[in-house]
Amino acid sequence: MGKKHKYDYFSAYEELSDLAVQEAGVLIRAMDEFTDAAA
Repeated sequence: MGKKHKYDYFSAYEELSDLAVQEAGVLIRAMDEFTDAAA
């Protein structure tokens, strides 16, 4: 049997959390611009 590959799940979680925060910011900005354009 081969050696198991050690994966750093916490670092991956941190990176995904940072991306989620960025995506939320983009979504908020898009909604604000959409609301402004509709007015």
